[in-house]
Amino acid sequence: VVISGAQADVDAVCRELAGQGVRTQALTVSHAFHSPLVEPMLDAFEREAAQVRFSRPTVRVVSNLSGALESEAFTRAGYWRQHVREAVRFGDGLQALAALRPDVCIEIGPHPTLLTLASRAWGDSAPALVASLRKGRHDGEQMLEAVGALYLAGAELNWRAGGPGRVVDLPSYPFQRERCWFQAR
Repeated sequence: VVISGAQADVDAVCRELAGQGVRTQALTVSHAFHSPLVEPMLDAFEREAAQVRFSRPTVRVVSNLSGALESEAFTRAGYWRQHVREAVRFGDGLQALAALRPDVCIEIGPHPTLLTLASRAWGDSAPALVASLRKGRHDGEQMLEAVGALYLAGAELNWRAGGPGRVVDLPSYPFQRERCWFQAR
């Protein structure tokens, strides 16, 4: 459970929980997202979001706003406004995702906080959980790791869609005495 709001109110709730033996942990965030404290910026945020040309996702996506499978909702600036302000329905989203029985789940975001929570919730029945980005890691390096994890999970990858590149034949036997180092450009 994440509690978001005015610091004094959050501190009071945490003290109450601590008195009941419940451990709490403060999150380091820039804004009190998902609380009334973001309301002053919502109009400006929605105007900026309206400048973006959104497309329907081409893969199944469960929304943490509704806790359900969504598609069309992601194409509206108003959805993103609500996403900033409303409560996160992560538990409902996990249930919706589990009902789909995916082979792999990708967390699209700056750090895979939710994958850790999903792993704990699902335990041994968790599908392959893949992070798109990680704090402290070079984006390109992390994306390559994500592609590798998707491949290992059995995802069909379009290797030629990623832009410039070339296929390199490597020796199939390690002692063929053939050099297989890439040349610097």
